[in-house]
Amino acid sequence: MRLRPSQCGMIRDAVREVVPAGIKYELRLFGSRLDDNLKGGDVDLYLEIDGVGVEAQATLQRTLRSRLEEALDMPVDLVVQQRREPLKLVSRIAKEGGVSLL
Repeated sequence: MRLRPSQCGMIRDAVREVVPAGIKYELRLFGSRLDDNLKGGDVDLYLEIDGVGVEAQATLQRTLRSRLEEALDMPVDLVVQQRREPLKLVSRIAKEGGVSLL
């Protein structure tokens, strides 16, 4: 994995700060940052949440992505998936090949 432990901690902290209290979630890193042989690239994150409305989800996604990019000083792709909704293709890829950051 091409993230330092301190960067993983920054990601976890930002998620805890932005996701409303009491909301259950799953957080996974997927994509090129999992391959130690590659260089550069953005940080691909998958956040599966339960119990957040559509408007709140959009706000959460914008706020969290911005906070993560500022904290990590690199581009972040953030996929947010409702737990009870059918999985999008990218969500399926993230769940199957991603690594939990919790």
